[in-house]
Amino acid sequence: NTLSSITALPAAISTGAMVKLHSTSISSDTSSVSIDGHFTSDYDIYKFIVYDYINATDNQAVFFRANVGGSAQSSGIYWSSGQHSNTNGSGASSDGNFGTYSNYNQQYFGWVAALNNVGNAGTFAAELTLFNPLQTTKHKDIHYKVSYQGNNDDLYREDVVVKVTTTSAVSGLTFIPASGNISKGEFVLLGVKK
Repeated sequence: NTLSSITALPAAISTGAMVKLHSTSISSDTSSVSIDGHFTSDYDIYKFIVYDYINATDNQAVFFRANVGGSAQSSGIYWSSGQHSNTNGSGASSDGNFGTYSNYNQQYFGWVAALNNVGNAGTFAAELTLFNPLQTTKHKDIHYKVSYQGNNDDLYREDVVVKVTTTSAVSGLTFIPASGNISKGEFVLLGVKK
């Protein structure tokens, strides 16, 4: 027997709690990345992993918007609360709180400072969890953690909770820079098994 003759795992062997549903690689300038249409009744929890993200222009923030029916929502439905810490090149650090009350038309994905690509060496990385996006009676919950080098060259860590104040089913997320294009990035969507 050879490995190529194995067509399925025995039922006793677990395949893991997370399933990769989609991935997108960006290697040239694009105005936005929409990951949409991959939510099903098989999963209530989804994880978006973003890494090696670089804006084409320094000193730009990065945002995301929730999609409804495939369209990014730009009304004031994003309510958030979070904490951050940052450390500079001399080792001095600080921390603080931030957030909004349902008045932004997009959600900051890096709150405290604009991003600095420092010759493409400084990248943005994040893990975002979206809970029960297809239900239609409650607002949607998102938790995310990010790390990036800010335009002041400090290293930032942010931990944020978001309420997307729509009862419509959310079909995906769209990632956009504040201005200009995304020049590079890896985007992965995972479904967490029930």
